[in-house]
Amino acid sequence: MSGRAPAYRHGWYQVAFERELTGEVSAASVGATALVVLRTPGGVRVADAACPHRGAHLGYGARFRSGALVCPFHGFRVGFGEPSDEGLCVREYHALTVGGLVFVQMSDVHDNGYAKVMENLQATHLLVPGFAMTVRAPSELVIENAFDRGHFRPVHGIGIGRAFEMRPSQHGELVFEGVFELPSSRWQRAQPGRELSDVPFVARAFSPGIVVSELGGAYPYTVITAATPTEDGSCVIRLSLALPLDAAAGPPRPELQEYLLRRSRDGLEKDRIVWEHLSATSDAPDSVLDAPVREFRAFCRLFATAAGT
Repeated sequence: MSGRAPAYRHGWYQVAFERELTGEVSAASVGATALVVLRTPGGVRVADAACPHRGAHLGYGARFRSGALVCPFHGFRVGFGEPSDEGLCVREYHALTVGGLVFVQMSDVHDNGYAKVMENLQATHLLVPGFAMTVRAPSELVIENAFDRGHFRPVHGIGIGRAFEMRPSQHGELVFEGVFELPSSRWQRAQPGRELSDVPFVARAFSPGIVVSELGGAYPYTVITAATPTEDGSCVIRLSLALPLDAAAGPPRPELQEYLLRRSRDGLEKDRIVWEHLSATSDAPDSVLDAPVREFRAFCRLFATAAGT
């Protein structure tokens, strides 16, 4: 795979797990946009990383002193969003930190209700920060997978009990729902007299880089899949879980949390084999089966450079 990341200027992306921010100042990126991440007592803040003086990356070696970043190249003070006493500043972005997950909104449009959804999840679920993996594939291809109903049986052995159907959006997100036929597992028990369980599935994309997938039934849980583009056209996947809180029984046991994360990683590894070897000349989904994929790609176009500006 080759090429550069698409020029998405809008929408939410995950830039880190909070545990990855080992210092006060860290580096991050969304595609070609270099970012500096700042940990403060009031929370995590994110801004453009290029010093406006000579372009030094503030995520590498800058120090935060008296409300400004001190550039590691020439020592100028650079303000976060507001000019410093030396008249320099970098653009600050809306950052969201929930349950150890750090997100950034790349513009003030196309929020699509994501911040509220995550805050509600944090109030009603145990958020489990998961794992990160780099894949040599575009970020939107990873998120598209949630809407590609045709791949679930061949790649993952998951049957479709009811075809995916598009549902009305509440805040501008893309919503599809269907029913999976899942075999019995340590998490999902089969229904009496059956080898498979019918599990309702709802996928909600909030940007080309984030999909929240809800698996219902007797043992519901939610998967938060974030795929953040890198400058070379690859992406970093960060996958986390949201598990319902049970006031009587407490949170699910750690071994069950790890089991779900292992299953999720195994699924992505199977997908990776396909993603990293796709032919660039065979990319025209036109069957009825591909209708959700076409809707997702139309949704992604709303976030391109020319959109919303």
